[in-house]
Amino acid sequence: MANTAVAGRIPKPVLRGHAQRYVRRHLFAAIGLSFAGAIAWKYLVAEPRKRRYAEFYKNYDVEKEEKRLISLGLYDNPFPDD
Repeated sequence: MANTAVAGRIPKPVLRGHAQRYVRRHLFAAIGLSFAGAIAWKYLVAEPRKRRYAEFYKNYDVEKEEKRLISLGLYDNPFPDD
């Protein structure tokens, strides 16, 4: 067997407080990503949806739609105005 010299000592693993540092670091990252996701959802999904609904209901006539559905036989008004 050949005698080989060890280049140096292996450092001891960090055990004390390791879990707390790990959780703290990942907690801040998770909170930051959550805020980023919420802001992205608001401006990429919710705001355009609200604009589309507002545009739809600006020109929507309930009575006209009711008459159309009755004429197609899809809706039976239980309280007719006639």
